[in-house]
Amino acid sequence: MSSLTRAHKRIRNNSSVSARRRASQGSILPLVAFMLALVMAFIAFTADVMRTAYAAIKLQSGVESAALAAYSYGADLQNGFSQANVTDKLFDLSGSSWNKAPAGPDSDAGIFESPITFSSGDYSFINNPNDSGESFFRLKARRDGSDAIKLMFVPAIFAFNSWSGLPVPSGTDTANTYRSTEVIAQPASRIGEGTPATGSLSTRDADLAGFAAFPLAISNEQFSTAASPLSSTTIYTIDLASNIAPPPTPPAAGHIRGAFINLSPSGSTNNAYGQAQGSASVNELINLVDYFTSVPSAQALSPYVVERGSSLSVFDPEETSFKQLEAQVKAKLSLIPAGRFQIIPVLARNPAIGTGNNTVVGFARFRFVRIVDASTGKFLIQMEIGSSSLVRNASATNSLVSIPTVDGSLMPAPVAPFSARNTGATGDQIGARPRGVVMAPSLSPTFPDKITAGSTGS
Repeated sequence: MSSLTRAHKRIRNNSSVSARRRASQGSILPLVAFMLALVMAFIAFTADVMRTAYAAIKLQSGVESAALAAYSYGADLQNGFSQANVTDKLFDLSGSSWNKAPAGPDSDAGIFESPITFSSGDYSFINNPNDSGESFFRLKARRDGSDAIKLMFVPAIFAFNSWSGLPVPSGTDTANTYRSTEVIAQPASRIGEGTPATGSLSTRDADLAGFAAFPLAISNEQFSTAASPLSSTTIYTIDLASNIAPPPTPPAAGHIRGAFINLSPSGSTNNAYGQAQGSASVNELINLVDYFTSVPSAQALSPYVVERGSSLSVFDPEETSFKQLEAQVKAKLSLIPAGRFQIIPVLARNPAIGTGNNTVVGFARFRFVRIVDASTGKFLIQMEIGSSSLVRNASATNSLVSIPTVDGSLMPAPVAPFSARNTGATGDQIGARPRGVVMAPSLSPTFPDKITAGSTGS
């Protein structure tokens, strides 16, 4: 075979291989194009889904914050709980700049985030079938209408429908995301510091004025019985602890051991509160009581934050320094408005003078009926127990201790009657409140089992 013939044969073989290679490439390219389109579609779909999920997370946080805040404002100093107070506060919070979530975007303004707003159809009050005097608060946060989440890429997935003449499913261009919550009352574990008593107050300070722990504590050894719904006693005599003139042992029926306490933030690094001995400490007590009078003076002292686990110092009313200033203490107590319920810290044990064992376990709700025995001029403190009710400036938490500093320690475990409320044998109902316990807003432990919040197309 000639060299020319062999060259021609090689050329024919190379051409055949090239043709087969081009044919192979031609069959792969459509597959590659399809796979790229599929990957791009999944990326686009993921982008829309993740933005919608993020909006749901923000709505959940926003609706919980708004519901807790609004529900706490249902309380006032005299009359207990008011639904009108809750809704008034809710509409004050509606559209707040601090409470935002993804929205739109609006095609005109290009807004990707906007404040969460509420309307009359977003909330409801649910009567507790186990407690005739209580109602829970349900609230919904929405992204619909002009705020609906606009889907950027999902509609592109259905572009082939339009090209092929098939109908495009409705709701592919928006997601109407919503989240709901329910708020109930749980025993308070922390009462915040009192807002300033005088001067120009911000709106928030004015709303919280007067909601602070009163500088008088009582013992849970007797209060736990008084808190029983079966108890019929309404007026209790507070037997003040004293090393010099101890009260009768055991306390008589209708009597609760108690003591004046120093809630001034003037303590050392290891103890947030002031001491309870000497004229300087008694003057702090006078100024603390002044905070709760109808017209506090310039010397009024705002009580410091108190929480479960706080250790307090108690006064001996028979001690020399206290006796010297006793008239001023009584004078300030007499200026407390009649009918106003106070937040009274409850101690684990009977008050002990000169020890650090006066540990707070919760908060009770009482108002003064009598302060002094008119015939003898001595203390005769009688108080009326109130219904369990929400108060402002309170929280229900089992979180980190904050007094005197946050050091990573948890609050002590709650004890009766300040434990979390019973949810029933099947876990779907909230039991009745104990009597006379200060309550704080808390997310319902049963609500997720009843209603599932979600997202729908439009």
